Amino acid sequence: MPPLGDRKGRAPRDEHRRRRVPALHAPADLAGQGCVLVAETTRWFSDNSLRILIAFGVAALIVVLLLGVKDIVRRLCRESEGLIGWRTIIARVAAKTSFWFLVLVAARLVDGYAEAPPLLDKTIGLLFTIGCTFQAAIWARELVLGFVEHRAGIRTTTIVRSAWRWGSSASS
Repeated sequence: MPPLGDRKGRAPRDEHRRRRVPALHAPADLAGQGCVLVAETTRWFSDNSLRILIAFGVAALIVVLLLGVKDIVRRLCRESEGLIGWRTIIARVAAKTSFWFLVLVAARLVDGYAEAPPLLDKTIGLLFTIGCTFQAAIWARELVLGFVEHRAGIRTTTIVRSAWRWGSSASS
């Protein structure tokens, strides 16, 4: 009995993929894996060029939207002249969000739609994990510094100015 398809008589998506693209096994050496990655990616580009263009467009739109959200948060949570508050801390955290992190988020979101080859999918996943780790560390640093400043009731600019005055008076 043939596999059941949709109303138009097409084969299910996974069955179609299995018949059309033969699985390449990743070799153990690094040079061989590089060759397989290039071969799979080239074949993927030729087979899915429209999907890839749509995915790039959607990813670019996602990055623009995320940059807009970042800018809105920074504007809504501007620093005030008084003591540091949570709004200022949130603005600093938003300001420290990297553009490349936003690009990795967008790439990860559209990766499934473009049906990337397995090695490219794993590469995007690895880069996303590394980017998330670094971005989380940057955000954690800003949160900790902001919390310390909030609890101490001082601002970073006050500390820097005091240290600069102390350093210039000690040298004279």
